[in-house]
Amino acid sequence: MTVDARLSRIVEDLSDSFTGELSIDAVQCAMYGSDGSLYQVPPVGVACPRTREDVVALVRYARENRLTLVPRGSGSSVTGGALGRGIVVDFSRHMRRMEVLDDETVRVQPGVVLDDLNRRLRSLGCYLPPDPANAAVTTIGSMLAVDAAGSHAVSVGSMRDHVRRIELLTSDGDIWNVATESVPHEQPFDEPLTAADRRQVVLSRLATALDRYESEITRIAANGLKRRGGGYFVYGVRRDQTIDLPRLLVGSEGTLGIFTEATLHTLPLPVHRGAMLILFDTLETAARAVTRLVDEDPAACDLLDRRLLSLAREASTEFARLIPVTAEAALILEWSGWSAAEVRNRLDRYQRMIRGFVPSCMVQCEATTPAPSP
Repeated sequence: MTVDARLSRIVEDLSDSFTGELSIDAVQCAMYGSDGSLYQVPPVGVACPRTREDVVALVRYARENRLTLVPRGSGSSVTGGALGRGIVVDFSRHMRRMEVLDDETVRVQPGVVLDDLNRRLRSLGCYLPPDPANAAVTTIGSMLAVDAAGSHAVSVGSMRDHVRRIELLTSDGDIWNVATESVPHEQPFDEPLTAADRRQVVLSRLATALDRYESEITRIAANGLKRRGGGYFVYGVRRDQTIDLPRLLVGSEGTLGIFTEATLHTLPLPVHRGAMLILFDTLETAARAVTRLVDEDPAACDLLDRRLLSLAREASTEFARLIPVTAEAALILEWSGWSAAEVRNRLDRYQRMIRGFVPSCMVQCEATTPAPSP
């Protein structure tokens, strides 16, 4: 069978079970062959599912025909995570439903854009805290896949800290709706295994592995790093007789399943915010100053090197006025609170502390204001 015939067969085979759009057009595949990275990897096809059942059909077909599936949101990844030579599954076109369950919980499909979600939540006085720089385009599915965080991660954590439940498709085409699960007792199952049996086996084996390597997991977690971009995040997944499966799944980048829905925890919007820009004569000094932030509970912290400061000066006359050419690094810090006085006190306290620690630093700009909506 020729390549063209095989590709045409994909569309034909799925025509009765797939209600979304499915294309093997060379131009469209070329468009999906790039993302925010430097890589170019055209897929063999592009699927835009409308429903969970569409995703089930794709997963089962891909399994039977040894095809890879590549979940995709907005394609803003700078590491090529949305690229692959199989079928790209674009959730951003149709699977964008969001449902507010109560004043601190929202249920969303993977194609929902973060800014759209927070625009909906704003009227309720809450928001989803992780704030990656591409919030205007990034989708919730992508944020779950990479455990997205942002400038405010120092205070609100990342996506795994705000997920309560995940619905996903396994490679078998089984639908799992998982939250914090009880560890099952090991027991033999009759062949062939049912979907429920397979789930119990996975939970039991996962619990055994986490118990076996508990000391190693604890040792690695004790080094104080708040963010890790490599491998699976297993610390804190095993809790007494339960397993926090969503915490493990977040950050797995599609390797453990395809997310079709998530229930997320929101936070109240902060009432007041204050920020300051501090300039340093060396990058090392700025980095050391960050270590003094731990006890000051900042809401956000960004470190800017000399190159970013140069770009800022070139982009704006106001920045050119604020940032001298001798500055090698800067910190942009933010505090939030329930009153203007609380925020003002935090700004003043950190100013005194950092000037005592780094006398050569320059507090170039600060502001306090009622908090803008995310």
